Amino acid sequence: MAIMVAGRQSPLFTFERDTAGRYALYFHDREGAVRIGTADSAVACLAIWSSTPRRRTKSRGAA
Repeated sequence: MAIMVAGRQSPLFTFERDTAGRYALYFHDREGAVRIGTADSAVACLAIWSSTPRRRTKSRGAA
């Protein structure tokens, strides 16, 4: 699966499953692909996004 962002020609992230059944998540920058997650399950591989507590900010409204 490729995750695209508006205004970008190539994927920002790719999520793959190899022939052995392991999952990998890659971040693509100007230097190429960097693997940022690998696991036996899709949930564990994508846990990189759920491991950090969410920060809530208050809107300051219009100045």
